[in-house]
Amino acid sequence: MMPIAWTNTFTTTAGKTGKAFTSTIGGADDLENAALRRMIVNAVFWLVGLEAQIPAKANVAFVGKYDPHSFLNEIYTAGLKPEDLALTHAQ
Repeated sequence: MMPIAWTNTFTTTAGKTGKAFTSTIGGADDLENAALRRMIVNAVFWLVGLEAQIPAKANVAFVGKYDPHSFLNEIYTAGLKPEDLALTHAQ
């Protein structure tokens, strides 16, 4: 068994403290899940020291259309570049 997300706090050799969050989930399909998006938003609050301000149920709705190309789909979209996706979803 392996955790899907974890946090760590640390102190550098210079004495500065820091926080880290990592996850083994978060692919395009995974982000369709509101609970996962909420976990990531909550982690960001924690990372920047605002853990006391984490809402009970943060709004994690998509700002625009989100229609990911599933990693389970074996169809390659010839000629499609990352910037093409950014323009499509920004509308």
